[in-house]
Amino acid sequence: LLGAVQDDDDDDDDLETDALKAENARLKREVRSLTTDLEAAERDGNNYRNDARDARKKLAALKRAQDDEDDSTKKAEASLRRDLADAQAGAAKASEIAKAARDAELKLQTALDEERRKAAQLTEQLGDA
Repeated sequence: LLGAVQDDDDDDDDLETDALKAENARLKREVRSLTTDLEAAERDGNNYRNDARDARKKLAALKRAQDDEDDSTKKAEASLRRDLADAQAGAAKASEIAKAARDAELKLQTALDEERRKAAQLTEQLGDA
């Protein structure tokens, strides 16, 4: 009877050991699975961080490009304002020259008319003489 109780205890110990081994194996599988999941999550996290870094770089490049474009636009606008001012000054000077030319033409026409009148008078006086 004592041997039968001992065998039952050994069988119970064997069952308990088998159950612990099975639980240990299950936990190891779960740990491996969780480790795999963790590694995948870390890779994903690194990918997201890399994507975010790339996006920040692209955004900074776009901002620089926009700032450069804004600077170029401001420079172009300033250049156009200078060109407009130069053109307006040139137009004003051309207008002054044209007015001076008209005034000179009028004076020459008046002088020519006076010379013709004098020539006509001289011709008339010579004809009377």
